[in-house]
Amino acid sequence: MTETTDWAFEIRALTAYRRGRTALEIDLLHLPARRLSVIAGAPDSGTSPLLCALAGCAHGAVRFFGRPVRANDCARLGAPDKNGSSLTLREHVARGRRRRLGWFGTFGHEDRLAIEHALVTMELAHLAEARMHTLSAGERRLGDVAQALARGTPALLLDGLEAGLAPQPLQRLMQTLSRLAREGRSIVVALDDRSPAAVHADHLVLMRDGRVWASGPPQAVLSRTARRPLPRSGQGAPAHGRAA
Repeated sequence: MTETTDWAFEIRALTAYRRGRTALEIDLLHLPARRLSVIAGAPDSGTSPLLCALAGCAHGAVRFFGRPVRANDCARLGAPDKNGSSLTLREHVARGRRRRLGWFGTFGHEDRLAIEHALVTMELAHLAEARMHTLSAGERRLGDVAQALARGTPALLLDGLEAGLAPQPLQRLMQTLSRLAREGRSIVVALDDRSPAAVHADHLVLMRDGRVWASGPPQAVLSRTARRPLPRSGQGAPAHGRAA
């Protein structure tokens, strides 16, 4: 299977445990290539473990364009640093490129361009020399996204965006991510199931209790939830987490 396929990620027969309980139980799930997918759910619904699985934590159960996930397939963004570091924003973003090159790699012209492009894309170029600890929580979070973007991976997996971004900046970020997806990136974002930012999704997955409640084009998913409301945590989900 080549990267011309319609699906970037495929999950089959995935069960994952966390702290002695089932964190994920998914029979089958597909996420589209070169599109913006939103994984939506309440806290502890399984959205974060699912992003971890997509990044390669679940050996054998997840495939990326038809093959096992490799180290430089995905840049994953997790929980934010609440305080920030003494690095400049440019240095912080450059760490993403360092992960691609390895500790003994040498920065070249292409790497510097990737760093600058990430700063410009996130509208942070004017803050490039500012220290991370002097920035607002929202600016630091956008810096984290820029760091992930600088890695140059074909897929971005972004979690915890709502922890640092106010609603309006989050909406602008989702618009930017939607554009990046249409330019060739396969992007997956985890959001709260009540977040209005999910409107920008090309593909929507609703999670409950570690299982997939519904998956597909947003209009179809929302139509289903209108007929059959999303259950509260602990009330169950479709058997084996099969996508609807």
